[in-house]
Amino acid sequence: MDLPVLLKKLDAFSKKFEDQFRKHIIDLGANISVFKDAELLVEKFFKEKHSFFIH
Repeated sequence: MDLPVLLKKLDAFSKKFEDQFRKHIIDLGANISVFKDAELLVEKFFKEKHSFFIH
């Protein structure tokens, strides 16, 4: 199923993630702790705004 709202959010999230973590993506190595703030991005783009959708 094509969900335009979800695709738009995924696109925005991907761009913001790349902008915010570009330096770490290029020089990743084995240290993934630099991405701990990505949780804030996930909440920003994907957190439900209407609690009645949560069962």
